[in-house]
Amino acid sequence: MQQGGNTERLAQSISARLERQQIEDRVARAGLLNELNHRVKNTLATVQAMAALTANSSESLPAFRRSFDARLHALSHAHDALTRTEWVSTQLADLVEQLREQDAGLHRITFKGDPITLEPRTSLTFSMVLHELMANAVQHGALSSAAGRVTVTSRLNTGPHSPALSVEWTETGGPPVVASTVKGFGFKLISRSVERELKGKAEVEFLNTGIVWSMLIPWPDKPESDL
Repeated sequence: MQQGGNTERLAQSISARLERQQIEDRVARAGLLNELNHRVKNTLATVQAMAALTANSSESLPAFRRSFDARLHALSHAHDALTRTEWVSTQLADLVEQLREQDAGLHRITFKGDPITLEPRTSLTFSMVLHELMANAVQHGALSSAAGRVTVTSRLNTGPHSPALSVEWTETGGPPVVASTVKGFGFKLISRSVERELKGKAEVEFLNTGIVWSMLIPWPDKPESDL
């Protein structure tokens, strides 16, 4: 009789554990689905905005397709970088390395400075900004010349009052650049992305040696909402 009671209690215990596990699995699946839904909606909103803005700045359908495809590839590379870290964070140096790979191994892009870890939303924004900077450099700036070079410098200012991340994109060795030739959609996208999405400030200088973009972003990296 006692053995039968023990067997029944064991069966009840196993059943209770299985039920708890099923509940936990359902909660986990629901959480993953909600997270996936949120990310997909954000990505679609980004793509929709890129399509609209690219269309407004394109003179023809082929021009739209070239620009839009390039921006989609940049967004895809950013997602790949985040996937490798399970959407936890990425390194700014890794984003710059992606540009080096796109430069066909010519070693014209250099990264210097502090190691910077970016959360997902900031990483995606920085990827798009770096893509636009490179596109402008290839079309009008330093990378339109074989002798041209780009240096990306990062510095983390950790003062007690206004800690901030400083990133500079410095071009040298290219042809003289006139402001009117580069102040198109890409120029506006860079400024707006830094100012609106990263709550920072972006400034550009047209020097005799080349274009210099200076970006100052509040730190630590605390987005208003996760992707």
